[in-house]
Amino acid sequence: MKRLIAVISMLITIMPLVNGQNRDEGTMPTSEERSKKIAGKLAQKLVLNKSEKDSVQVIFSDFFDNLKIYHSAGDEKIVMALEKTRDDKMKILLKTSLKFEEYTSYMQDLKAKHEKSLGVGGGKNWEGSGHHHNEGTEGDERNGF
Repeated sequence: MKRLIAVISMLITIMPLVNGQNRDEGTMPTSEERSKKIAGKLAQKLVLNKSEKDSVQVIFSDFFDNLKIYHSAGDEKIVMALEKTRDDKMKILLKTSLKFEEYTSYMQDLKAKHEKSLGVGGGKNWEGSGHHHNEGTEGDERNGF
């Protein structure tokens, strides 16, 4: 009988851990939250002023809003076009080729980390992998796509 009580107690203690995150923690960040996070990281990395940082936030917010709409269609070409539009806006904003190169390098690193976290490899582009994106997540840096 003591064993049964011990097992039940242990199960009650372990079940929340087995079930994973609490519902609030498992929700996707909003486009605004994602874009704010990326703008902050890019502002530090590229040494942006407040106006530039605000513009980065708007560019990424638009990108994430459009990604949310069009990515569900599963059309990799649309997602790639959205990325190109985002990058073209960033190129205009950053003005210098050095800052844009740093931005491009940062985004490539984010993409590689994202692919690694999903187990995507062999040169396959992540947009066509069938995986959903969780941009804005601290730790795995999946927030640029």
